[in-house]
Amino acid sequence: MGSNILFECNNVSQQEREAVFHRHCEWATHFETPLLAPVDFSTRDRDPVRKLRIGYVSGDFTLHPVGFLLRDILRYHDKGGFGVHCFSMVIRAEEVLPELRESADSWDDIFFLSDEELVDIIRKAEIDILVDLSGHTAFNRLLAFARQPAPVQVEWIGYFHSTGMTSIDYFITDPHTTPSGGGQLFSETPLYMPHTRFCYGPPAYAPEVVTPPVEKSGSITFGSFNRLSKITDEVANAWARILHAVPDSRLVVKAGALADTTVRERLTARFTKLDISPDRMDLRENSSHYEMLVQYGEIDIALDTFPFNGGMTTLEALWMGVPVVTIAGNSVVSRQTFSALANIGLADELAFPNVEAYIQGAVALASDRARLGELRQQIRPRMAASPLRQPEQFVRDLEALYRRMWEAWCRGEKLASDIAP
Repeated sequence: MGSNILFECNNVSQQEREAVFHRHCEWATHFETPLLAPVDFSTRDRDPVRKLRIGYVSGDFTLHPVGFLLRDILRYHDKGGFGVHCFSMVIRAEEVLPELRESADSWDDIFFLSDEELVDIIRKAEIDILVDLSGHTAFNRLLAFARQPAPVQVEWIGYFHSTGMTSIDYFITDPHTTPSGGGQLFSETPLYMPHTRFCYGPPAYAPEVVTPPVEKSGSITFGSFNRLSKITDEVANAWARILHAVPDSRLVVKAGALADTTVRERLTARFTKLDISPDRMDLRENSSHYEMLVQYGEIDIALDTFPFNGGMTTLEALWMGVPVVTIAGNSVVSRQTFSALANIGLADELAFPNVEAYIQGAVALASDRARLGELRQQIRPRMAASPLRQPEQFVRDLEALYRRMWEAWCRGEKLASDIAP
């Protein structure tokens, strides 16, 4: 329950950054601190250049953003220098992405194991660097991390905020997500990947980019495929103002929760109170992943949520050629889209500093149909050539970061933050 609350805290206003971090630290004080105890790794081989055993822990080795983001990572790991060991919280083994299991040197299904049993397995496997891919999301095993089963412990892609824990040594981020001087708060030590903390691998069945739908319909279609919980009152108000400023425009909202009639009625009522007629709203429930990608062909402009930006949602929209308008916030979760746009050279055009600029930017883009056509053809090639789509180089950079962590541990040290104050 505590982790569920922390997860939802990421939806609050950007001005509450310090309060959200404090809540994470309070959780750690209550749940992690009683489990902290000295751990003896004196028998571990401290050779700084030997083959390292990397352990990945997640409940999302499935058709999930984490699973998709991890496929190329595991595929391109240098198996001569790094052993890959996965600890899976997926309850139904048949739901695991086959590519992940095939790329791992070992695989343990841990859903029914206690934290003590999991720690014992990790220690017996002599994992050198243990990477959490869940944070405070469903099926996390953070309390196993609190027992320090590995010499070096890391937080990466599965969560978009510091865990608040002191037993996790490092938080992997990038210069666009966590800029120097940005004041983001971490209990872990933040370390940079050179360009991006995400490596996007589009599925083979991703359809080709189509022309902007406005060319056929004559009117602009905005869209959001983010979770409904991200559509706060502030977001809804901004979207309503955009719709009012762009005559005849429509808004497509696609989310799993919209399968529920009551949820659909409530969302419609929220926008009706903002003077948006229901006939300007197109509410869609979940579909197959392929069909979801196809439906981006019906969207001219994707409206990002804030402060909780899209992650995989943004990457998929961009791959389908859809420009994503966002607000560049002051936290990891509120800069996910900015980082993606920066990596394809479009942050100056599509990322804005505040709500007013975001609204004006979306309206201006909607009025520039020539630019919409250009972006539709440019975004996928830009993305394909960017660090977001260079998996082999990404993995080499990630392995270099792991090696830095390990060398520091061998010296009895911990790396300093890559983030300047």
